[in-house]
Formats: sequence, C-alpha cells, structure tokens
Amino acid sequence: MSEVVPGQALATTSGQPGTELSTLLQGLSTPQQLALTALAEGKSYVDAAMHAGVSRTTLWTWLKTQPKFAEAYEAWQEELRESARGRLLAAMDNAATVLTQAISGGDARLAARLLHDLGALSNGPARKGREQSPANAVLPPVPPPPPHRA
Repeated sequence: MSEVVPGQALATTSGQPGTELSTLLQGLSTPQQLALTALAEGKSYVDAAMHAGVSRTTLWTWLKTQPKFAEAYEAWQEELRESARGRLLAAMDNAATVLTQAISGGDARLAARLLHDLGALSNGPARKGREQSPANAVLPPVPPPPPHRA
C-alpha cells in the first residue's frame, strides 16, 4: 500500500483491492480532478475549490451528490488513515525506547507513572470508574454488637 501524506500526490490505490485511484479520477471532470489533487497536496477546501475554479459550496455539493467524486475522495481519505496508522505503529517502538532511556536515566516520576498506568502497583490496569473487585475493595467498619441484655 502506498503512503500518502498531505503534500504528496494522490495514492495509486483506494484501499480496496484492485481499485486504482487513477481509474476513479478518470471518471471525474477536470475541475473535480483538480480539486482532489489540491486536497491531496494539503490545500484547504477553500484553496482546493479555488484551484479547481469552483466555489467551496460546489466542492461540498460534489461530495454529497456526485458518487464518483465522493468515492475518489473517500479512497484518498482511507489512504491517509492507513498511512497514519502505519506510521504511528512504527513510532511506538521509538516511543518505548525513549521511555526506557528516560527511566534508565533516573526519571523516577516517569517510572512511577508508567508502573501505575500499567497496573503494576495495583491489581490491574488503572482505569477511571473501575469497579472494585472483592480483593481490593475497602470494606466499611463493622459496627459493634448491640449491648447484651440479660
């Protein structure tokens, strides 16, 4: 799958096997192709519309009423999402390395926070609103027995 980020050309695939984005663009008018290309280059909707020689309203109308245009736009958006997911997954290893180095360098606050967030300091992962299990529940004090009457 090709990587698409704002400022790059449109991707070659739509994310759907066998669907070429260039094929989707071929079914569009020249202004529609220009608008999608401008969006893929990182331009705003207003700038993309101006680049295509249409109003911003026309661009939105195409998205709502022109299935081919909407399909090509969605294919490009899916490529952006997939590219971002891949880059973020790859960055997780780097993030773990940075955390490990900071902790190895003596960052006690970070170490404590990480242990807390991972649940190593309790019976499980720290979560807001977590129901307490019987093992870690705080029980109310037991009231004293009533006085004995003879």
